[in-house]
Amino acid sequence: MVEASQGATILIHEATFEDGMAGEAIAKNHSTTKEAIEVGNSAAAYRVILTHFSQRYPKVPVLDEISMHKTCIAFDLMTINLADLHVLPKVIPYLKLLFRTEMLIDNSDDHVVEADL
Repeated sequence: MVEASQGATILIHEATFEDGMAGEAIAKNHSTTKEAIEVGNSAAAYRVILTHFSQRYPKVPVLDEISMHKTCIAFDLMTINLADLHVLPKVIPYLKLLFRTEMLIDNSDDHVVEADL
C-alpha cells in the first residue's frame, strides 16, 4: 500500500478499529486509525482521509496532535474540493465540538458510548 500511494496528494484509507484493537483489525482484515495514518506518513501523502469507522466508536476518531496536521475524516456523501485540501485538518477540532453531545466516556471501563439524544 505504501509503495502504491507514494507521494499521493490524497490517501483515502479505512480505519475501522481503534488503536488498541490491532488484533481484531488483523483478524478481520481491517486497519486501526494509527495504522492508516502510518501508511499515509510512510507514503509521504499530502493528506490522509480516514473512512469506514465502526459504529461502535465515536464519530470522530481519537487523533494525536501530530496526526491532526495532515489527517482528516470522511463522512457519508462527503465531497472535497481539491482547492480546500490545505484546510481539511483544521476542521477536526470543530467536528469534535459538533459531536461532543453524542459521546460520553464511561469511566468504569474506558469505553466510549453514545448518549441518548
